Amino acid sequence: MKTITNLKGVLAILFLVGLSVNTFANVEPGMKAFQDKPETQLKFDIPVNDNTYITIYDTEGNSIFSDMFSPKNKTSKVFDFASVSDGTYTMITDNKYTTLEKTIELKDRQVTIIEKDITYRPVFSLDGDLLKVNYLNANKGDISITLESSAWIHLDKKVGNQMAYGEILNLKNLPKGEYTFTLKVDSSEYTYNFYK
Repeated sequence: MKTITNLKGVLAILFLVGLSVNTFANVEPGMKAFQDKPETQLKFDIPVNDNTYITIYDTEGNSIFSDMFSPKNKTSKVFDFASVSDGTYTMITDNKYTTLEKTIELKDRQVTIIEKDITYRPVFSLDGDLLKVNYLNANKGDISITLESSAWIHLDKKVGNQMAYGEILNLKNLPKGEYTFTLKVDSSEYTYNFYK
């Protein structure tokens, strides 16, 4: 299988720049802990382009708050921690492209956001016989890719640890059937299933 290399770098950079401007900037909610009454509230204002889910978990993994934001419904929500015990909580904000994890501390009836971690997902698209893959490798982990069908492994390679990874695979010579493309980064694995 041949890879279209002359456009690969340019398309990957253009895609990731566009994605970072259009999506990543809109993923992290504009959050603030109200200093009004009551001080136990967090307000989320989210300019959403895609469905965004917010879930807040306690230390045992129980969901204590959750909601979905979409361009057609709401972009603002208040979570009131007044009935919640002091302690540490995890908030997950998730949409099609990223997962943002924040640690929230409730102490003496004050809500504080103390740290965050963000995970970027690769973007896959199939355009005719071309499979396009783009991934923002913010942590510069080791990337490997595979393309397989039920009978064969058609591609298996390590591609390095570059920050912006883009690949356009020409699938023209593959027989019709069901395929799975897998992108692995350190301990994370992302798959894209498709029919050709």
